Amino acid sequence: KSPAREDSPLNPFANIIGLKQAKQALIYAAAGNLPLLLYGPPGTGKTLLLSRVASLLPPLDSAAQQQISAMHGRPVEKRPVFSIPLGMRQADLAKGVVPELCKAHEGALIVDELSHQRPNIRTTLASVMDTHTFGGYPLRTLVVCATNACSCANLGSLEGICRCSEIQIDKFWSKLGHPLLDRFAMALALTSENLLVSEVNTTTIDYERIEYVRTMQMSRSEQEILSLLPLYTKVFRGSQQSFRRSYLCCKVARTIADFEGKESVTQAIMEKAQQLYLLPKDRHYH
Repeated sequence: KSPAREDSPLNPFANIIGLKQAKQALIYAAAGNLPLLLYGPPGTGKTLLLSRVASLLPPLDSAAQQQISAMHGRPVEKRPVFSIPLGMRQADLAKGVVPELCKAHEGALIVDELSHQRPNIRTTLASVMDTHTFGGYPLRTLVVCATNACSCANLGSLEGICRCSEIQIDKFWSKLGHPLLDRFAMALALTSENLLVSEVNTTTIDYERIEYVRTMQMSRSEQEILSLLPLYTKVFRGSQQSFRRSYLCCKVARTIADFEGKESVTQAIMEKAQQLYLLPKDRHYH
């Protein structure tokens, strides 16, 4: 069992009951630097999980420390975490000699209440996830976001009643924008859990494995991921996904295989990767 790092709690998920799939998705996100979207009604643990992202990231090497310290204008020893609060404007992200948003470089970019963010903030987010740059500076960062699943916020709730029609739900997600949604590698629904029957056992976190897989992903070429497309096509024959969506699914599958110590991606792993990206229209709530 790998020892916990000094800059992390013994287990970031120690006091979070249930949410097993979401916890595992966060670990994959940290290991593969894969953008993740969590959605669901209030009280399901979205914001709580976002607060634990920084604890999953591996330590910085000396070269990254020097680069980040130069961008921040001060010594930086831990991976930075930058959150975009509600009401922040595009100009706020770009202010400074080195843009404020670039403080998330080599760390994590956290965006809660994604549906309530300004449209140009969401547009910027999509651009960053695509280019890994902002304002002429590098911005390689783990993007993790959270949002409600409908306008009334009750979709997926065991307590509240969602009265949104299918058209209203589609309109809500259209507001978030297909270009942004298409750039998330994983999208998971969090629903209210019965705490009396939820799994109490904590999720084991292997920090050394996260760091190893992260290094592996950085060394893998785009061609290696593209080579998985025939398997993706075979497994999901007839699915109408964009090329980006197919590519990201292959990237998630490769991350899972590396995390599990598998040399090749199997059909079961590809199917598992696909199940980590399901929007409301795929879940048939109504």
